[in-house]
Amino acid sequence: ITKLQLAAMSRVDTPEEKRRDFYLYVDEFQNFATKSFINILSEARKYRLSLALGNQYIGQLEEMTPTGKSSEVRDAIFGNVGTIVCFRVGAEDAEFLEREFLPEFEANDLVNLGKYNIYVKLMIDGIAGRPFSAETLSPFPKPEKSNREKIVKVSQERHATPRTIIEEKISKWTGLLKLPEVAQAAPPVLYDVKCAACGKWTKVIFPPDPSRPVYCKSCLKKVGRQPARHPRGPNENLGGWREGRSPTFGGPLERAPVRPPETEKTDLTPTISLEEVAKAGPISFSPSKKITEGKPKRERKEVNVAELKKVLEKSLKKMKGR
Repeated sequence: ITKLQLAAMSRVDTPEEKRRDFYLYVDEFQNFATKSFINILSEARKYRLSLALGNQYIGQLEEMTPTGKSSEVRDAIFGNVGTIVCFRVGAEDAEFLEREFLPEFEANDLVNLGKYNIYVKLMIDGIAGRPFSAETLSPFPKPEKSNREKIVKVSQERHATPRTIIEEKISKWTGLLKLPEVAQAAPPVLYDVKCAACGKWTKVIFPPDPSRPVYCKSCLKKVGRQPARHPRGPNENLGGWREGRSPTFGGPLERAPVRPPETEKTDLTPTISLEEVAKAGPISFSPSKKITEGKPKRERKEVNVAELKKVLEKSLKKMKGR
């Protein structure tokens, strides 16, 4: 809001006849009803700033302050308004607007206004006229032919700037004299080819190879569903080698004899009776116990205490002799 006020005040150096009208539309004005608008309402009009403020009722224009509600914004609006046009309003707004239309109209008249009827109080040559009633036009019927495209075109011609001009200005401002041209992708080249399955002509994006079959879309799906078959040549055996030729040299290749399938030998554990199981002790399945049981026990060597004493006495005598 402060920026708008400064922009309006910057026209002070512009002669009044050269000041162009500028229109500012503010919807839900109660969200912007601050003290900055008081100066705009009182001073910006001479700088050709026109305001269109929209809200639901007059009570929204009262600003909350630490000391209570403040009506400075509301008083600034009605103090700088010359012409008042009033449609049907609520009871609270009618009590406030009654002072503007007395003695011709009272609050009860403002509340009971009919459809498309208004009360008007005009300001003519700085002098307020007597209020009077009027009737507005009813809504226009919807036209049979829409003028939407025409309205958009006229609005663009009047208020918009072509994109090329804006891009040229941006390129000059940034120092880029030439704008990058968008490279357009070349259309793909299609080749005519005959389907190897049904014989119909189709188009492909790759150059066809005479040695490889090419299928249309429907035949390609059918071929894709079938399992792959590798035809065996007349000189190929079941092992995949050509008879009479070797993969590394040109000598004959002998077949290896076919071995019969080996049967696995299963070790059958001997069967025991329940009496033998009852007599036998508990079997341990712990791997650590099995390892210790399988290893032979180490015998501990006996220590010769007499020889150990002799060695200690000799070492002590040597220490004393030093």
